[in-house]
Amino acid sequence: MNVSKLFNMKKNEKEEKITSRINDVLKKVIYRRKRLGLSQTYIANELEMTKSGYFKMETGKTKLDIRRLLELSEVLKVELEYFLKE
Repeated sequence: MNVSKLFNMKKNEKEEKITSRINDVLKKVIYRRKRLGLSQTYIANELEMTKSGYFKMETGKTKLDIRRLLELSEVLKVELEYFLKE
């Protein structure tokens, strides 16, 4: 196996791990939103974004950045660590 393939494998493994962690965070966002009985529309309004924009973020179609995650922690009444802990 050449070095290029090995490098790409490690990169892919890292990408898979990152994707998995992001999906875990998104699952926690959805769980917490539902636990509080909040709609996607309500959260979208609180974040000053469209419902479709929020839906895309919640489903992973658009990136969830740290600013949005901080805003979500406020709206969902949890510490940021709630989303980040494994």
